[in-house]
Amino acid sequence: MLKQATLAAVVLLTAMTAQTAFAAADCPANPKDKWLSELDMQKKIVNDYGWVIYKFKTDGECYEVYGMAPKEEAKPADAAAPAADAATPAVAPEMVKVEAYFNTATGEVVKKEMD
Repeated sequence: MLKQATLAAVVLLTAMTAQTAFAAADCPANPKDKWLSELDMQKKIVNDYGWVIYKFKTDGECYEVYGMAPKEEAKPADAAAPAADAATPAVAPEMVKVEAYFNTATGEVVKKEMD
């Protein structure tokens, strides 16, 4: 019985540590009236970064996002992209897990971890 309780405690502590391993970012304090709306921030993350959002929340002065992102970050929009050949089908990029914190006023990434 004691072994089971000890094992359960170790498993619980391990799970809690895994969830808190990525500490919150140090986002600047922005007046609430300067924050991007949650919908505008989500649109920016999807359209500008190409990410898929699984969880979106506010964490203190940051927007916190869990989701998937292209393994290779996209090149800047001004970089010349090769013309797509109509006969060549588009290939979806390989995606990886991402956890990121964003500045609530500018939408810039403050801290990011990708698996």
